Amino acid sequence: MIDETELHGLLARAPGNLPATEPLDVHCLRFRVGDRSLFPAFQFDPVDRRVLPGLDRIIAAARASGLSKVRLLNWLMRTHLDFETTPAAALPAHPDDVLAAPLRELEPQERG
Repeated sequence: MIDETELHGLLARAPGNLPATEPLDVHCLRFRVGDRSLFPAFQFDPVDRRVLPGLDRIIAAARASGLSKVRLLNWLMRTHLDFETTPAAALPAHPDDVLAAPLRELEPQERG
């Protein structure tokens, strides 16, 4: 986890990064611990100084399905058969696959 000061240093609020007018919760997972905001570090690309592409769509889909931030974080951090690693580790290279994985899990199983 990184705090808000570390996050702003990481992202540097450069042009093209997060819009200053939008809350960070739209683009990444933020958790309040006491009076601090903490962010899971896997969400950020330190080389390009940005939030990983596709994460905002994953968060929006989770919200639309009623999934809490804690449950989403738990899902992202657990090994998943589709990726042979965690969805969080697969996110940089395969954001669309990470977005689609929970949808496949919700599809009804056909019985023969």
